[in-house]
Amino acid sequence: MKEKTCFVVGLGKVFNIHKKVLNSLNIDIKGYIDNDKNKLNDMRKGYNHVFSSLVEAFRESNPFFWDICVPNENHLDVIKEIASLDEKANIFVEKPICEYSQINDLREIINNNPGLKISVNENYLSSNTTKEVRKILNEKSLKPHTIISEMSKHRGEDFANGRFVDKKLYVWGYEGTHMLTMVWGLGDGYKPDEIKSSKMKDAYIETIEGIKKFEKQGEGEAEYITQNGKNVLLRTSMVGEFKYLYPPHGKGLIENKIPQSDRKTRYRVLIAKCHNNIDLVAFYDPVQGLEAGEYPGSVVVIKNGQIDYIKEPIPDNTMFNHISKAVNHFSGKEKNPCDADTGILNVETLDKIVSKALRQND
Repeated sequence: MKEKTCFVVGLGKVFNIHKKVLNSLNIDIKGYIDNDKNKLNDMRKGYNHVFSSLVEAFRESNPFFWDICVPNENHLDVIKEIASLDEKANIFVEKPICEYSQINDLREIINNNPGLKISVNENYLSSNTTKEVRKILNEKSLKPHTIISEMSKHRGEDFANGRFVDKKLYVWGYEGTHMLTMVWGLGDGYKPDEIKSSKMKDAYIETIEGIKKFEKQGEGEAEYITQNGKNVLLRTSMVGEFKYLYPPHGKGLIENKIPQSDRKTRYRVLIAKCHNNIDLVAFYDPVQGLEAGEYPGSVVVIKNGQIDYIKEPIPDNTMFNHISKAVNHFSGKEKNPCDADTGILNVETLDKIVSKALRQND
């Protein structure tokens, strides 16, 4: 059936992640599209319907939706070409929706093609762990005054081995989009009204040539005021230094720093600091002390420094949740889990955070 078919555009790492989810949702991938001859030749060894262009694929069939997995800078061009082929196309696009410099062109495409349905893979907006946070806040009538989002790990081996270094968003280019949407998952009122402060620090990494500095790649901290008047603190480290360690899973790390050789440990946490000395803490996969496999999350209520309530494990395959919601949206069964406006706001917000940090660093 058409409503279970898609074309995948871009056959790299992102495609391999999406393919697992698409298969588990019984989506029939009717076309594999890339302009890289080596990737195409590899795909043709095991798959049919492999194409070197969107036009070639579209001549064969019109899919229920398109899944865009090309590099970030190419998202706009692919969206534009799909719109030229089908002005009512359903498009699922990997985050970020586009580059900051392309926003005006993207808005023009959307305005000129009102029938397009675009859903962005900001998968933390579909987190079951965040959903549990919202539920507890409502049930216990808790009123947050400050929200903290931290996503930290050690990316030193990647830097040392020549993997991608973001020279546009710097340290914010790796987890920044996730951190924002983790907060926005609490509700639209948590989107930014004013960026108050932002800073970035360099990373000093051990390489075969000795210690090397990676400019503005080590740590980022930012603060903004939400549309509903709350404080949001964003914090990320790519040199394995953790800051907001809460029990039980944060304290389980013991030290707040991991070695460069540790590629596995992640610390992903959302904290809602409420009145009456109550903190609501959400831990996201991978969670120290919880078995991997079902993407477990954990939500803990801490009152006066002591654990008052804990719910875990919370099955939380955010990628599966999000793509499933997007497909349901294309079918008219569900609200868009992340529309183009939210995707654009994410790009704009990260640009403001980086720009403010650059001004403050000067």
